[in-house]
Amino acid sequence: MKFSEIIEVLFTLREEGAKDLARPFSEALLHPHRAYPTIHVAGTNGKGSVCHKIAKALSLSGYRVGLYTSPHIHSYCERIAINEVPISESRVVEGLQTLFELSQRESWRPGFFLFTTFLAFEYFRQEKVDVAVIETGIGGRYDATNIILPILSVITSIGKDHEALLGEGVENIAREKAGIIKKNIPVVVGPRARLDPIFQEAKSVGAPLHLVCERGGFYDDENRAVAQEALRHLHKSFNLSESAVHQGLSERPFFRFMKKGRVLFDVAHNGHGFQRLFEGLRIFYPQEKYRFVFGAKGDKDYREILKEMANYASHIHLVECPTAGKAPLEELEKSLLACSYCAYSLYFSVEDALKDALAYPELIVVCGSFSLMHPAALFLSV
Repeated sequence: MKFSEIIEVLFTLREEGAKDLARPFSEALLHPHRAYPTIHVAGTNGKGSVCHKIAKALSLSGYRVGLYTSPHIHSYCERIAINEVPISESRVVEGLQTLFELSQRESWRPGFFLFTTFLAFEYFRQEKVDVAVIETGIGGRYDATNIILPILSVITSIGKDHEALLGEGVENIAREKAGIIKKNIPVVVGPRARLDPIFQEAKSVGAPLHLVCERGGFYDDENRAVAQEALRHLHKSFNLSESAVHQGLSERPFFRFMKKGRVLFDVAHNGHGFQRLFEGLRIFYPQEKYRFVFGAKGDKDYREILKEMANYASHIHLVECPTAGKAPLEELEKSLLACSYCAYSLYFSVEDALKDALAYPELIVVCGSFSLMHPAALFLSV
């Protein structure tokens, strides 16, 4: 099977009982994640950035570091990397075929994320990494990654997102994220994750808490502080150079407040993420006028996001996302009309939206969904 074919199959698979299948999957594969120490990172926002900062500092200190994150921007292979080199397409095909055969033999029906998680775990074992930084998918307690016993857990922030899966309100979401906390394993808690369910879980299992103080201003300063506290603890297990830590903390993944020419890319896709995006715009570009190119998935609170965006935008270019579960254009339009905002236009492609937006002098902000970044980057040759 070719890479494109196997990925197409993978994307059709839905999670069915992932929390029940992770353990038998692990046992059948002889627990690949136990071959190396792991660092486990959860949170509503910031977890990808914190993972990249930690991984970069470790790799610059001379370690072979596996990094498992999601979602991807350009290629599925980005999700699984060693020292910033993504897994090859041939290894993806080889690994997934083995996992598919196992599930068929056992009559299991795992979904996309569980298959991808164990592909990463097994690849890191085969490649003999020194350590792996593992980002959760959604939540934590029932996440496929939660089978690991890490040397350190990190919870970056808690905000409203995926409430249909995790429960309504930040307390319920915090309770699910707290599920990654393990007995006697230290946990770093970001300033926007300091909630009772997390403290209660840590106390109940005797997990030492390392609290990060609140940082005002640009959101990546907060991510930096969380990663710095994690690296401070990891100094006990790894020989980290001061220069490696400094450079690692400066690392920021692609499309996190990334500016190219007059276009700023940011993968803000929930209310909390947009609060931080707007803060960043006020700090770094206070005199600019903003044109937003915005699309969203249907499960996001795009109504409230657009209501707030209308306070900043000179014009909003609404786009239908090139992904399943997208918010239809007519629903995005209704949301703007409901708050009496009329400086908008509608597009079925990011390329068309950008073509029109570039005819005007304002700063263009592409945001709302990870799925917008790839076509926008291709159109602008980023």
